[in-house]
Amino acid sequence: MKKSSWILKSIGWDIRGRIPDDIKKAVLIVAPHTSFWDFVIGRIAFWHLDHDIKLLMKKEAFFWPFGGLLRKLGGIPVNRQKNTRMVETIARMFDERDELILVITPEGTRAAVDKWRMGFYHIAQIAMVLQWICKF
Repeated sequence: MKKSSWILKSIGWDIRGRIPDDIKKAVLIVAPHTSFWDFVIGRIAFWHLDHDIKLLMKKEAFFWPFGGLLRKLGGIPVNRQKNTRMVETIARMFDERDELILVITPEGTRAAVDKWRMGFYHIAQIAMVLQWICKF
């Protein structure tokens, strides 16, 4: 048994389903995002599924000494305070890579929201990649 499988099982999680092997590029929308633990459990779940992923995360999480670790785990810092053309930058990443699964929490925060932010949609449209929605 993989370590990731053991960890998930020991905390009461059971992963059902998988990302098909022929999916090489996708924007994966994961909701709801309610806790920092979503990142931890999600990261372990993708190890369990044998997928390397990238995750958009607020830049404030990338402080020393955790910034390097978050990047190593697939984190991409996002400045939410100003227009940095992040949608175009991320969409370009799909052109530059043979494989990329990008995980986005569309709420843009851990607080409850009435409306999702639409960056995931615009990234997928510009990059012409599949969009998936997962609900925990």
